[in-house]
Amino acid sequence: MSIRKFIVALGLAVVALPASAQSVAGKWNLDMEGMGTLATFDFKVEGDVLTGTSTNAMDGTTSAIEAGKIEGNKITWKQTVDAGGAPMTFGYVGVLEGDKIALTIDLGEAAAAAGGFEMPPMALTRAPQQ
Repeated sequence: MSIRKFIVALGLAVVALPASAQSVAGKWNLDMEGMGTLATFDFKVEGDVLTGTSTNAMDGTTSAIEAGKIEGNKITWKQTVDAGGAPMTFGYVGVLEGDKIALTIDLGEAAAAAGGFEMPPMALTRAPQQ
């Protein structure tokens, strides 16, 4: 292989590395300082489609990830949860940064019911491999 072909191949490998290294697939923890893990997300990825589930650490309930999409390092999805017999849908926007996802949560109708309350910015961290 000529040195030119080697450099081109190496360059392509370096460009491709961030995409595979930053895969969203797998288990992620939503932690809050002083409260520990609030929920665990198990993401599945097929192309640019995000699916999976989350599990509430307090009561063990699970909910499916809906309308999940991956665009570069930005991920979005919705989840509908049972809020005491009334379904509520939340929207999530995350930005993947290595083993961390900076996360914004839109509470939708729940925010209005809580007097306009907004969730503070949060982060998901990749769960340790078991």
